[in-house]
Amino acid sequence: MDVDIFIKKFEEEFNDLPKGSITPGTRISDMKDWWDSLNVMLTIVFVLEYFGVDIEKNDIFEAKTINDLFITIQKKGRA
Repeated sequence: MDVDIFIKKFEEEFNDLPKGSITPGTRISDMKDWWDSLNVMLTIVFVLEYFGVDIEKNDIFEAKTINDLFITIQKKGRA
């Protein structure tokens, strides 16, 4: 899977994100208003359900960009 497919699925899952508002270079910190505790937990569940990868909230916040988060998911998926 590539990052564009990840973004498409992410935007489909979260209806409160406008379509096309996220790119691989979107900074996690620029989405700080969106990352409330509920969306963090829903993201963790989304990644587990769609990709079979268990991530933690620290994985989200340690990523600088959406692409960094995607890379983390890929790496954990291979572990």
